[in-house]
Amino acid sequence: MAVLMPLPRQRQSNLPPQPALNLRLPGTSDPWPQEREGYSQPPAVAYAPIHLDSCTRKESTLIRRAEQIGSVVAGGGIIWTVYDVTHHSAEIVRFALFPPGPLEVLGVGVLIWLVAKWCRAAALR
Repeated sequence: MAVLMPLPRQRQSNLPPQPALNLRLPGTSDPWPQEREGYSQPPAVAYAPIHLDSCTRKESTLIRRAEQIGSVVAGGGIIWTVYDVTHHSAEIVRFALFPPGPLEVLGVGVLIWLVAKWCRAAALR
């Protein structure tokens, strides 16, 4: 047997209705004239621009690729670690040995990435 609930009544306000706001300035048809601060043109730049092409060194693609490979290997190690934790959780709860492999891969990936970052920093000096 379904019980029907009455719909809640809408609240009626005892406040008088608010008059519409007149945003137009006297003698204009636009409520936001061009003289307003937000519409003004930005000031001219007070310094000379630097040409970035001449001052940036070309980065070695070898360093960039090493960073990418290290990141991918570390990501694979993380995924493999999560997989082993979820599928071998009984051994981990009993404090048995963690299966070898995923943490070592994760460490090698982070090590490759850190060496590539160090090489990039040493090349900039």
